[in-house]
Amino acid sequence: MTTKNPSQSYSLYGDFVAGNSFLASARLGYWLDDTKTEGVDATTRFYFRNGTIPVPTDDPRYHPAGWSSVPNASFQSTDMDKWERYSAGTDATFFFEGFGSHEVKAGVQYEKIKNQVSTGENGNLFEIRWGLADRFGAGVKGQYGSVHVRRFRTEGSAEAFNWSLFLQDSWVIAKNFTLNYGLRTEQERVPNYGAKRDPSLPEYAMEFDFKDKLAPRIGFAWDVFGDAKLKAYGSYGTYYDITKLEMPRGSFGADQWVAYLYPLNTLDWQTLSQGCTTADNKMDSNPCPNLGTPVRRNLRAPTDPTEGIDPDLKPMENREFQLGADYQLSGMSVVGFRYVNKKLINTIEDIGYLVCDSSGANCEEVYITGNPGKGIVVKDYQPGPVPKQAEAIRDYQAIELSYTKRFADNWSLRATYTYSELTGNYSGLASSDEFGRTDPNVARYFDGLVYGYDSKGKLVDGPLNTDRPHAIEISGLYRFNFGTSVGVNTSWRSGTPVTQDEQLNGVNFFPYGRNNLGRLDNITQTDLYIAHPFDLGTLGGLGKVRLEVNLNVTNLFDEKAVTQVDNAKWQDDLCDYLEDCSYDYYFRHVVPYDFDAIMEQNHATRNPQFMKPLAYQPARAVRLGVKISF
Repeated sequence: MTTKNPSQSYSLYGDFVAGNSFLASARLGYWLDDTKTEGVDATTRFYFRNGTIPVPTDDPRYHPAGWSSVPNASFQSTDMDKWERYSAGTDATFFFEGFGSHEVKAGVQYEKIKNQVSTGENGNLFEIRWGLADRFGAGVKGQYGSVHVRRFRTEGSAEAFNWSLFLQDSWVIAKNFTLNYGLRTEQERVPNYGAKRDPSLPEYAMEFDFKDKLAPRIGFAWDVFGDAKLKAYGSYGTYYDITKLEMPRGSFGADQWVAYLYPLNTLDWQTLSQGCTTADNKMDSNPCPNLGTPVRRNLRAPTDPTEGIDPDLKPMENREFQLGADYQLSGMSVVGFRYVNKKLINTIEDIGYLVCDSSGANCEEVYITGNPGKGIVVKDYQPGPVPKQAEAIRDYQAIELSYTKRFADNWSLRATYTYSELTGNYSGLASSDEFGRTDPNVARYFDGLVYGYDSKGKLVDGPLNTDRPHAIEISGLYRFNFGTSVGVNTSWRSGTPVTQDEQLNGVNFFPYGRNNLGRLDNITQTDLYIAHPFDLGTLGGLGKVRLEVNLNVTNLFDEKAVTQVDNAKWQDDLCDYLEDCSYDYYFRHVVPYDFDAIMEQNHATRNPQFMKPLAYQPARAVRLGVKISF
């Protein structure tokens, strides 16, 4: 079983804003002070999230928003993160006749990936939450809030091995009809970083054999009238992904993070590190005994594959098919139509729940690596108030209309309109629910049962955060007779959906379903490219030499559409206001409910940055380039 970080794409906040001689809460993060004390051999750092504790602005412990005495780089170090990749492959092609002509190709590929890593935080991080309980739902809170001490590290080494085989045929059945079909399969060995630290663990965390990853593909191209005017085409295929090493690093022993949680009983935060030693990520340690006995959360306990991985685990699999047609209007122009449909069949994620000791004081976020909503995580499910683990859903379909005019008479043009739909509860290996966090197979998607359901107990399945239903793109190029070329790309796209994102037991979920807050601004952008060549003639042994000077301007009109807003309405965890934070209690006795109403009734801390912009369209950028060819 494995435990992990609730979110390495941090959403920890705590900007201090002066108002009426007090510090009010805000949602911008910053670091304060560098304190080095006896027993602490590296940088100590403080991070703040403000609740309602009043501290006068004339207090020497106060600093204005954004103040920091510690450069970001000084707290993180990478002693080693070495990657090596070895690959080899061979293939052969055979031609023969039989009910048409055949071009058969077969091949084998081999890949080995090695990683040695030692990186992370040099010293202790102190997360101070003024007036707030800890962010892990453990209920730790003192007179002035809570303190979380940690030292996150990634240490270990491992090797991954992959073999691939493929066989395909391009069969020309008639002069105007070609059928392509084939089969690909892979053998994959996913390493176990923990085996280096504990020899009793197996060398490989997961293994997929050739029979587990059989991927058939078929496609056709048809010259409908035999005169090269109308082409119809289509394809169907199954595609498997190779497991990224970020998952075995995070879940199988390389990542190390024990959270030590203390009540905060003093306003003098600069003294908190006194008497502390550097955290060693052991569950029986107490790095800061002067703060009391901590409640501990092991958020990166290494997985034992024999008990923490579904024995019937299926590899990540997608299915895709498309149909299309192109019609030639003239010798220089073509119009086209294409329909694409992509569906996620299986993904691999760590699926989490809390396990506590008999005192209830020390808990681990325990994870099963499996296929969400399938296999071991639902085998004992009984219909009732507590729902089964949600399956991973990602469905995409799109219709594209296009016009293409080939380069002739000094100009070319391509224009497309796309209507698409991207829905589900799983955006992929990069999590758009966490603003693009890239922790493949170990993101926050299924870290708690609550993630898959809204406050009414309904499955959350709706527009994903990168869904843009309408998109228009136009690209044109004109070359003047004197040699200068001018290219313009312009586009218009629908805004992306916004969903209220809250927390229970430190796990993100969407109490009102997806897209309950509307969409962001539509985005338009125009880019400009200008290039002019100069013939420098023949230079020595270089032959003819040509110099090209070019200008590339992105976002020519410096448009400033909002691309991200803060979508958390509350700073507090719902768990802070429940009698019991278990999912059994939650689904039996709390659901259905109104999330905002509960938070208001309990005077929870509102997020003052809610629905305010966090990111904008990239600003205008101008680049001047020179290219020499000979």
